Amino acid sequence: AYTAEGGQLISDAVTEVAGTSLWIPPVVGSGIFASIFAFLAIFGTSSVDLVNRVLVTGLIGSFLSLLGVGLPQISADLLSRGEWGAIYPAGISV
Repeated sequence: AYTAEGGQLISDAVTEVAGTSLWIPPVVGSGIFASIFAFLAIFGTSSVDLVNRVLVTGLIGSFLSLLGVGLPQISADLLSRGEWGAIYPAGISV
C-alpha cells in the first residue's frame, strides 16, 4: 500500500514539476519509490538516521516559523471574552 501510494505521489510530482510533457506511470513511480528506500537500507541505519534528522529539523523549523507568524495575530482580549462552552463537546477533537 505504501509503495503504491508513494508511486502515485512520485508520478504526480514528476508531472507537476515537468508539466504535461512528461508523464510516468504510477508503476514506474512505485519502482522509483521502492528504489529510494532500498538505497537507504543498503547503506545502513546511519544514512536513514541522517535523512531523519534533516527531516525532523525541517519540521521543527516549519513549526517555529508558523508560531512566529501566528503568535502576533492572537488577541488575548478576544480570547478572554469568548464563550468556550459553545464549542463543547462538538469542537473537541477525538
